[in-house]
Amino acid sequence: MHGDDAAADGSEMDVNAAAVAAYRASLDTGAPLAERKLAAMFGKTSRRWARNRIAEAAEGVAPATATQ
Repeated sequence: MHGDDAAADGSEMDVNAAAVAAYRASLDTGAPLAERKLAAMFGKTSRRWARNRIAEAAEGVAPATATQ
């Protein structure tokens, strides 16, 4: 893996972790974000991407960056 690829992977993990945190925060306020809204907040268009972040939040999966 090249240095630029590693940096891109790291920033993608940061985006994923931020999305999980944002969704958890929306749950705390009692107004859970919709898939499209969550994706749009992070410059994504994929509802599947958002659905995966929502699943991670629901499972209580710690973002990978939290263990580093």
